[in-house]
Amino acid sequence: MRYTSMNYEDFYEIAEYLNEHWKGGFSEKEIARNAYDYFEEFNASIEQGYYTYTMQEILNMLNEDMENKYTPDEDRLQIDHWLTLLATGMEKISTKIAERIMALDCFDSYDYIDNGSEDVERLVEEKPFDIIKWLLDCVEVYEMEEDA
Repeated sequence: MRYTSMNYEDFYEIAEYLNEHWKGGFSEKEIARNAYDYFEEFNASIEQGYYTYTMQEILNMLNEDMENKYTPDEDRLQIDHWLTLLATGMEKISTKIAERIMALDCFDSYDYIDNGSEDVERLVEEKPFDIIKWLLDCVEVYEMEEDA
């Protein structure tokens, strides 16, 4: 099943950006393959109800660049656009994500959540950048607890 919030071209732009700004050194053919893989990972994430490891890494890199004071404003605008599109994909599975967040027991670390999954669904629409960053933090904590 394919979701319409993002398409291959969006992921091609992300793959080009990451290659350039994260010194990937990939050829055009490899960038195209990465874009396809990212697109597939995005759809798999939506179907599973949580971001795959690859999607988490992409989001971490984009978030890091967004927070870096040396990132040019033009790049910030593009990153914000991609993060918004990624959050739109999250919106399609917000109930699954809300259930997963509740299972991770991360509510104490986020100030805006009082009513469980209803707040998570609302935040996906209102504060996509914040919720993505928070989700990544929750998953990181959860994975460290699982490894212990």
